[in-house]
Amino acid sequence: MSSSNYGQRGVMGYGSTGNSASQNYGLGSEFLQVMLWEVDIYLGDELKVYNFPNPFNSLKERTRIKYFLPGSGEEEVFLRIYTVSGEVVREIEEGKKEKGHFYFVDWDGKNGDGERVASGVYILLLKAGSRSTLFKMAVIK
Repeated sequence: MSSSNYGQRGVMGYGSTGNSASQNYGLGSEFLQVMLWEVDIYLGDELKVYNFPNPFNSLKERTRIKYFLPGSGEEEVFLRIYTVSGEVVREIEEGKKEKGHFYFVDWDGKNGDGERVASGVYILLLKAGSRSTLFKMAVIK
């Protein structure tokens, strides 16, 4: 993550101790301790999407799709998952979302009829207003 593209809320300060929620960077005899509690503001100018885990085993887990909306105001958002041959597998309508933030959607690896999809590569289309982007996801069993 580039700090120039992401706003963050949290605590930043100097210290010599750390915990699991912090990262220490050596600065001579002191450590810069950065504690990130919550990151939810996106300052970039590109529509971005990714999922984790990727690939994912649809028999054991879901994948979490994370998307970032640039700008300010609100936009209608929807996601559409396709097979590599172009068949629509699943549509997810998110409704109006405030721009300048990121959002999460879980996909259980099932199609619109509730059946598990086959192992393979799937294409995710994220559409927000007049902008759209594509992303590849892999399902394994």
